[in-house]
Amino acid sequence: MVASLKDSAIFKKLVAGPAIDNNLNKINIVRDQIDPDILKQNMFIFSKRVTSAGKAIIMEHVNKDKDFYLISNKNVKLPSYVNFLPLNYNGHVSILINVTDILKGNGEIYPKTFLGYLQNGLITYELTTEWNKCMSSTELVRHSSIAYSRLLCRVLDKLYGVSLYKSWYDYISFATAKFFLVNMCERGDTRVTESIAYNATSGETPLDQLKEVDEKINGSNGNSYGDIFEFCDRLSKNIPYLEKLQIRSVIESWVRLYGESTILAIDNVGAFLQMIFSTQVNAELNNEYRINDTADNAIKKAFLAWAHIL
Repeated sequence: MVASLKDSAIFKKLVAGPAIDNNLNKINIVRDQIDPDILKQNMFIFSKRVTSAGKAIIMEHVNKDKDFYLISNKNVKLPSYVNFLPLNYNGHVSILINVTDILKGNGEIYPKTFLGYLQNGLITYELTTEWNKCMSSTELVRHSSIAYSRLLCRVLDKLYGVSLYKSWYDYISFATAKFFLVNMCERGDTRVTESIAYNATSGETPLDQLKEVDEKINGSNGNSYGDIFEFCDRLSKNIPYLEKLQIRSVIESWVRLYGESTILAIDNVGAFLQMIFSTQVNAELNNEYRINDTADNAIKKAFLAWAHIL
């Protein structure tokens, strides 16, 4: 099963609604595609200036397969985190990329930002069409889970000072990595998954000890923590120092730290990969400095793993 935006609890509970639906319904792909000459001009600059993983594949999608539809319509008001959408168009999977906010009046798009948008489109396409291949990459999910754990734990530390308590911080690191793996990447709650999640900890707390705490909180029936709202609720009820944890505070702090465009990255793997990989091409789509400052090494390794499976 492919994890889409509609599988995100944050999207369903806080984002989805008539405003989003009305704007999506305003889109007409034939009418709203950017002028072919403008596209050609920007793709020419892209071909000359960009050197990044996936460049050739992106160019094929845009120029040959023509299944990446770049649209611009100032009457369509979509938030920055709903700019990359898969759709079934003309009988096959295509990707809608809304470039309204980055297209200048003279038709130019800043090359690095353009790369970021096209790369996000490619991530959406690959996860839609090759979900199993992507999620079976141990290197990709391992390093992505470490990055996710680091980024979410920074938020929790900022709010509740959890890093002061090493053994509990290790459990929180383990639990957040495991949440990413099981709930977002849809991997089984297995020993292999636990071993991967353990990489997010300091390594000083034994895995068996972390598993004991994990079982007390989540039971032994493989219920996978629930969605992000339930996961945070369980942490608040069972972890010392997190009694006051509230999901809305977590979301607000995450957005302040990393940028508005990253809100769905909290519980959607596609949005998360878009968030961290855009920092590797300096696309300026989020707070790149703070993201890299928090999880730079893991993000670099995850990006390398992504390049290897393309």
